[in-house]
Parts: sequence; C-alpha cells; structure tokens
Amino acid sequence: MSFTPLYVNNEFEILSSPNKTDELIQAYKKAGIETLSIANHGNFFQSLQTYKKILQAGLKPVLGLLYEDNLLLAKNLQGYSNLSQFISQGQTNFQILED
Repeated sequence: MSFTPLYVNNEFEILSSPNKTDELIQAYKKAGIETLSIANHGNFFQSLQTYKKILQAGLKPVLGLLYEDNLLLAKNLQGYSNLSQFISQGQTNFQILED
C-alpha cells in the first residue's frame, strides 16, 4: 500500500501554485506513487485535460476541489459531473469561492 496525498494543487490553482502537472507526474513516478490527486481551490478548470494527462502517464488520476475548507473528490464519472455542476452554479451565481 502506498501513500497518496489528496490535496495537491497544479498550475490551474487560481490563488497560487508552483506545481506543474508534468513535473508532478514525473515526481510521483520517481517516488513510486501510483495515484495523483489534483484538487484546486474553488475551481475545476482544465480538470479533464489534467485527468487525461495523468492517465496517459500511467498513473491513476483523482480529481477534486477545495471549497470552504472541505475537500471534495470525484469517485467516478458521476462524481465528476456533480462537482462540475456544483462549481459551475457557484461561479454562475457570482458566489465568491474562497474561505
């Protein structure tokens, strides 16, 4: 059993993140970690492209977002759809997505 950090940001984190998806993939592979979880704060931008990139690299992708100090992860396609709708409604209604 290996350890997988669940709250990792990539370059699409609005507030700030030095992590680039390609660099994360290489670091995870080097460390022998099989699952890469990307969860940015208050957004789901580029999640599908990130998912595909992680999958193509041979790692298991997990997508999520941080919303009001809650880490929300998509377990499957339905979960991804639910998170996409949730975050889209918040942004459409001009809700500020920060703590």
